[in-house]
Amino acid sequence: MLFLIFLLILIVVSFLIVIYRRRYKERKPILYFLAIIYVSALFIIPFFDILKIPGFLASVIMEDIDPSLYGFIIGIIVINCGIYGIHIFLSSVNLLKAERYKNSIIFTGPFSKRRFPIIASYHLIGLSYLILMGSIVGVAILSIMMIFLFFDTQKVEKENLNSKFGDKYLKYKKSVPKRIYSTELFIILILEYSLFMIGILIVSL
Repeated sequence: MLFLIFLLILIVVSFLIVIYRRRYKERKPILYFLAIIYVSALFIIPFFDILKIPGFLASVIMEDIDPSLYGFIIGIIVINCGIYGIHIFLSSVNLLKAERYKNSIIFTGPFSKRRFPIIASYHLIGLSYLILMGSIVGVAILSIMMIFLFFDTQKVEKENLNSKFGDKYLKYKKSVPKRIYSTELFIILILEYSLFMIGILIVSL
């Protein structure tokens, strides 16, 4: 029952986030509120996921199942991937807060590899956590949302950044062609998804 409640919350909130991001150029307070609900529900749902993988952390906590060797190995890998995601996030936020970068294009740090590093960090941190927990539903919902955000950044660039910074931003796009997923991040995400799929196959055999 709790699983269905949190799943419904995630679906409804995801739908509302999509609507608000499409409707408004400026980020309204309601959008941040919805984002908090989304992240909170995504954090909780692995514990009640009826499809969670046995031997991964959520099943160990909720069902008193012994951790599997594969789940333990994956856990070590994804924790390190998540730490890298946190590093990207904190570095990006610190640059955005710096006075010298306000109302200007940032060319340094994570922004020198990808134009939307914070979204990249969301994906990496969220995916690492959900794989650690073994939540199939959580991984699926996060992945769908990231597909939307990937295309949403096109809208943001077209309607906001291109008009705001003009030729400077066009030059930045040429120098940093990767919008969200730089090469090393793409490899890490593929690795995580592959390990997760192998985990599902191992359990199903």
